[in-house]
Amino acid sequence: QALGGIVLGIVLGFISGFVFREDFSSDRWDMQILDVFGTLFLNGLKMTVVPLIFASLVISTSSMGEQKGCGRLALKTISFYLFSSLVAGAVGLIFVNVLQPGRGTGLGSEADEEGEGKGTEGGPQRSGGNFREQLTIIDNLIP
Repeated sequence: QALGGIVLGIVLGFISGFVFREDFSSDRWDMQILDVFGTLFLNGLKMTVVPLIFASLVISTSSMGEQKGCGRLALKTISFYLFSSLVAGAVGLIFVNVLQPGRGTGLGSEADEEGEGKGTEGGPQRSGGNFREQLTIIDNLIP
């Protein structure tokens, strides 16, 4: 069922990207709402996964009993963590440089960054009715 959901999400993502390609803008109200849900989901995952990993490491270490085995386990754990982090970083850098995600969307271009959030005097703009600012409150509910 999970694999079917993943495949369905990929297919729907491709279809919606193809259909709404011309109309894509991060300023649209529906995109801002989806952004909040995505951020809440990722923050919830981070909030759940880190304590689970920590608890599993503490429980497995405390159940070992022998101190010689604990040192070996700690060395293996740290080396595996460093190796997997190195591989993940390398794979991420390779894919970002090869695929260049976000190219052509206009997000993060120099023109967008220069004009973003500036008032008439060059300071930050204060607009209390901005929809994105209101969604930020919901976005920060989960740390």
